[in-house]
Amino acid sequence: MSIEEYADVLGAISREAKPINEITDELNKEIGELEIKLAEAGVGLTVWADEIIREDDVFATSPKGKRVPAVRSVVLGYGKESGDWCILAREIINPREASYPPNMGSVLSDCQIPLRRADRETRLVARQYFRSLLESVLAEVREKARDLKEMKALHGDDVAARMKAQRMRKMRTKAKQ
Repeated sequence: MSIEEYADVLGAISREAKPINEITDELNKEIGELEIKLAEAGVGLTVWADEIIREDDVFATSPKGKRVPAVRSVVLGYGKESGDWCILAREIINPREASYPPNMGSVLSDCQIPLRRADRETRLVARQYFRSLLESVLAEVREKARDLKEMKALHGDDVAARMKAQRMRKMRTKAKQ
């Protein structure tokens, strides 16, 4: 047997995959251009959009090492990963409630990667949420700018200390939720 016996099928696969690869290349270019524009704007804030862009049924490993039915949810964000500001895909895996005791905690996995490194399907689905992500970034930038103006008006040049205190309060509030 030789690889030549599969030449017709491999050729067909190559031809059929070409438009998929072209669309993905265009999408990767768009992601890169958005990242450049956001970096040029100097956003410097981590922002997560509210919408879940993808949800899949999966199996995951519980803290006790058992495989349990779970739900993989993906949300878009903008933040720093490995020293670079980029559009992010955050994957959160939660157990299916019926299969997991509620007192064991609810998050089995929570990780983020640059969207440009996410699987093709996630990148393709994410495309329809870019505007929403950008609007979330804009809202966060406006809020931060307003807060800084207020702090500067109230406290003059002691803004950095006030910002740190505000960040700590915000983190404590999120942790309680």
